[in-house]
Amino acid sequence: MYQANKDYFYGEPVVDKLIFSPSQNPKEALEKGELDVAQRTKYGEAMQLQKEGKFKVIEGPGLWVGRMYFNFGVPEFNQRELRQALYYAINRQELVEKATKNSAVAGNPGHIHPDSEWYSKDVKQYEFSPEKAKQLLDAAGMKDVNQDGTRDFKGKSMEYEFIVTDDRVNEAEMIKNYCSAAGIKINVKAMDGQSLDSLMKEGKFQLALNGHGSFGGDPVLLARFASEKVTQGSTPKITTQGGKGWSNDQFDQLFTEQLRENDHSKRYQKVAELQEIIAEELPTLTLYYRKITFAYNQNKFDGWFFTKDGVAIAVPTTQNKLVYIKGQWK
Repeated sequence: MYQANKDYFYGEPVVDKLIFSPSQNPKEALEKGELDVAQRTKYGEAMQLQKEGKFKVIEGPGLWVGRMYFNFGVPEFNQRELRQALYYAINRQELVEKATKNSAVAGNPGHIHPDSEWYSKDVKQYEFSPEKAKQLLDAAGMKDVNQDGTRDFKGKSMEYEFIVTDDRVNEAEMIKNYCSAAGIKINVKAMDGQSLDSLMKEGKFQLALNGHGSFGGDPVLLARFASEKVTQGSTPKITTQGGKGWSNDQFDQLFTEQLRENDHSKRYQKVAELQEIIAEELPTLTLYYRKITFAYNQNKFDGWFFTKDGVAIAVPTTQNKLVYIKGQWK
């Protein structure tokens, strides 16, 4: 429980007492009047509350991204045409609609969230096109030599293990089907999150479906694509991926330059160029960005908002002190 500081330098808070109360079912607790705010409702539940009109719901970027990881120790994953073909083969919009039940936004090839001030729309786009995927694979010499339905690369069948967490099997199965239509065979292997993180950290995987938060804010977080020779000390690693990684000297140079650039417009141009490289090279396949919702009883208190870019390392939150100064207690 938090008590209002009447002498707060921005002004006296309009809320005198703030109580955080854990709940196993926040939607139900909100409906029963046990809570005035439900921070952790599922997206579908929040949309239902909004439809019923009894509570107010605000929606914002969750600053969480779901993406496909490659272990570049697998030789063919170093072929840019294969990565591009997979992106063409995957219907990201359908993935959002069916697997996440519209609780996400389709991924941007340049990786940065579309709501970010650093986002650039002028990057290579990959509309869903199984035919383009097949054309790229054919041109790269990845053909079904023995007519068994799976393409081959240098005499080896293009069949891969795809590790995912137990709660993302539906997404993985959809991706498996998309890839199969292009002649790439994927075997989904589900496991708990700790096991998946461990295998990825040790580099004991071929393909992985994983996600992470801390996705908004300053583009210093693009350090996840820069090599270690330029990122040491620049930012904490959001995710740790073992195995052989992707590297690009031009990306490294631009990343270093934008870190040192103080002029916002000039820095934006460099960050836009970084997004162009990501969209062309596709060191990862950005599949979707989760949405976040916040449901509350507007008859008790109104004025909630999501803090732009989140707090700390881009953690989305409505717990902004200004809410309690500017909001309206009813």
